Parts: sequence; C-alpha cells; structure tokens
Amino acid sequence: MEDDSATAGALRRIAIPGLPDETYIMEDGAVERVLFGRELVGAEFARVCLEASTDFCRLLAPRLDVPDIAELLILNGGRYYGLATAYERVFGRSLPVDELKATRRQSHDGAWAADISYRRYAHKLHTLLVGDTVATGVSARVALEDYFTYHTPAELIFFSICGAITGARLIAATCAERDVRLTLVFGLAAFGLTDNGTDLPFLHPDTRTAPRYLERARAAYGGQPVCAIGDWGERGEDPAAYLANWARVKREYELA
Repeated sequence: MEDDSATAGALRRIAIPGLPDETYIMEDGAVERVLFGRELVGAEFARVCLEASTDFCRLLAPRLDVPDIAELLILNGGRYYGLATAYERVFGRSLPVDELKATRRQSHDGAWAADISYRRYAHKLHTLLVGDTVATGVSARVALEDYFTYHTPAELIFFSICGAITGARLIAATCAERDVRLTLVFGLAAFGLTDNGTDLPFLHPDTRTAPRYLERARAAYGGQPVCAIGDWGERGEDPAAYLANWARVKREYELA
C-alpha cells in the first residue's frame, strides 16, 4: 500500500518490498523537466538538475540542516546533481565533500561490475548524502562498499532523480550489511529496469508512480517503454552524441 499523504506538498512515502520504510517519491517541477524533457542537455541540463537538488534540500531540510553531514560525490554521474551547491544555497554553509570515480562495465556473460579509479576521502561524519542516477545499482554498491572501508556513517540519504527499484534494493542491502540507516528519495517514480540493465521507462510494469505521470508518458511516447533519461552522462558531457542517440530512439519508436 502507498501512503498518498504528502510532506511539504511534494514528498510521498511509498512502500516497496526490499526498500526501507523511509522511501519517498519527490514530485517536483524541475525533475519533471529533466525526465520529460529528453532534449534537455549541456549547461541547461545541469542547471535544471541543480534546481531539483535545491528543491530536494528544502524538502529534506529537517534531516539535512545538521552539522554532522558530508556528501559522497560519485563521479561522473553525481556531478550533475550539484548537491554541494544546492546545500549551500539552502542552508548558507558549505557541505563537506568526499569523492570517488566509479565506472560501470559489462562482462562477456552479461554481468555488470564497476571499478574505482579515483578516491579522495577526508571526512568521517554521522550522515552521508549521495545524489546519483541508479539503474542496476552496481556502481553505487561498489562505491559505498569502498567508502565504508574508510568510514561507516550512521545514516545514508540517497537522492536519485531517476532511479530503478532493482538498483535501490542493492543499495539497501549494502547499507543493511553495515547497519546504516537508509533514506531513499526517487524523482517522480521508482522505476522498473529493462533487461538491458540501462533503460528506466515510466511505462515499465514494475514502475511505481502517480497516474498522471503514466498518462503523460503514454502521450509523449505513444504508449511505448521509452527510457526516461537516456544516457545520463552524455546529456551533460557530450550533448551532440546524446541527441544523435535520442534521434535514433525516436526513429526506432516512430515518435514525432
């Protein structure tokens, strides 16, 4: 059962097996522009993501406006969330940042793995804050396991503008292994994940979201299971390649 009561008009608690009690969907205009504006790229994409993170900080203010908190920035995807900038905007002080780079790869047998190529850790605080897009959750799990060997926080607050239930369950299991309290915040939907381990469509049978977003997706994508984000990194780093891929997807699905 979903609890349809809203916190601050934009957070909705949702119950999903394998996820913590503190799991929410954030219904927000900036997130809508990211997830329904598939041609949003480059600097404007980063700007709207920052708006979404700023709204997230305002909505979670009672949990985030504390002295004993740091961000774990997972490169490269997490950079577009701009959480440290959003935090300073809302609370008027800097957010300590630890960072690492996690790169996902797929082996010949189809299994997903991730490699850490860089890390810089300097803070051991009570609460850890992460913003990242999640599909399989493998990159997030590897990143968290690596960080937890340095420091295990009491709690993790994880914000995913576009996140899959499958990956979120892997994050939850990683936290449970270390007895880390987890709060998850999804943007607009807790997405189902397609068999390719990459696409997160609104119109996936496992996606949990408000009916109005399903109707909007049906209208936008002709009732077809089009991914809500495309390649997250390309949208910020290589807009030309991303838009070429998006044009290919539109042709494949015969979208206008």
